[in-house]
Amino acid sequence: VLEGQVRVRDGVAAGTSFAVQSLDLKHLAGIGDLRGRVARCDASISKLAGDVSVSNSDTQKVKKEIQVVKSSLELKMKELEIKVCRKRYLSNEN
Repeated sequence: VLEGQVRVRDGVAAGTSFAVQSLDLKHLAGIGDLRGRVARCDASISKLAGDVSVSNSDTQKVKKEIQVVKSSLELKMKELEIKVCRKRYLSNEN
């Protein structure tokens, strides 16, 4: 009777040990999968950060170009105003 109980206990212990090993393998596989996902996310974040940096740089360049064009247009408008005023003045003298 005692030998039978020992065999049953050993069988249960072996089954439990196998189940724990199986869970360990599943968890290790899950952890490996998560590490891979984290690595891909990190790579995507790095790429997006680079893209944002390039976009910010491009935006700054465009803002500077707009400011140059705006200044140039303002200068041209002032020149035209001066020409118009001169023509009016000259036409009023005649």
